[in-house]
Amino acid sequence: MSLDAAFTATVGATRIDVALSVPDGATLAVVGPNGAGKTTVLRCLAGLHPIDEGHVLIDGRQVSGPGSAGVAVSQRHVGMVFQDHLLFAHLDVTDNVAFGMWAGGVRRVEARERAVELLETHGLTHLADTPTAELSGGESQRVALVRALAGAPRLLLLDEPTAALDAAAQRVVRRDLRRHLVGFDGSTVMVTHDLSDAVGLASVVAVVEHGSVVDHGTLPAVVAEPRSAHLADLVGVNLLWDDNGWTSFAPSDVAFSTTPPTETTGPVWSGTVCGLDALGDRVRIHLDVGEAVTVGNGGQLMAEVPSTNTTIPVEGSAAWMSVPADRLTRYS
Repeated sequence: MSLDAAFTATVGATRIDVALSVPDGATLAVVGPNGAGKTTVLRCLAGLHPIDEGHVLIDGRQVSGPGSAGVAVSQRHVGMVFQDHLLFAHLDVTDNVAFGMWAGGVRRVEARERAVELLETHGLTHLADTPTAELSGGESQRVALVRALAGAPRLLLLDEPTAALDAAAQRVVRRDLRRHLVGFDGSTVMVTHDLSDAVGLASVVAVVEHGSVVDHGTLPAVVAEPRSAHLADLVGVNLLWDDNGWTSFAPSDVAFSTTPPTETTGPVWSGTVCGLDALGDRVRIHLDVGEAVTVGNGGQLMAEVPSTNTTIPVEGSAAWMSVPADRLTRYS
């Protein structure tokens, strides 16, 4: 087990209390709403933020926790790609990649030679002498990744690897990440808001809300039975909670009407239309039902209807939603 971590930490008013384990060769995607503590988790693993209690072990070596006295960041064998990349503005691309090796005691000439080799391996030779200020967002992210890998880390940390990139750059960076992670024999922890990152890059997902892990498992498992409002919103399903457990159902299975339904085998909700989203040939309708049992979408339920539907409402109008009993997924 390359990463074994269970710790508490405090940042401002947020208390972090998480347990994570990531085998060699695996990638864990950490998702959750803004302010949930996701980036703080990465910083604790990297040694950039102190933990209050618990431990962080990398390849069985305790780097944080009682008795470890805290292992220096440079000695943890951790590579981190920050959300804003943090490339050194006074160095060109080659020297940025070589920097970590210099800091680790490799002679400058050898470090630059190795950096040149890495840039060639990753298809970035054409950027070798480029000042970092002249890089595009996608180029900067790719260089930051190569720099993180240059020190042969055992734990790779990625903070929002495709954030702030346009769609084309996201595809390039995601493709490069996928290729690198396939050959990476250490553990990877990635914070992301983008479900495409989790689907394309991760083998396991942890959902963090209010500083704690509220759901954990393979992506198909947590998507099939979400236990988090944020995850339900992310994958676009309706999620309810009551004394009997969780209930989820797809918006496409919801029957929408502007009058009370007369025939249905399942539950019925009434409320006020509070949003309409155009989704190609369909329209997603958001209904504010104002019920405490509604978990996802902040008290809203969603239905999807064809865009040609003649009963598409206007915001603020009254409406009803129902779902057949056999389209409900119930779990504890």
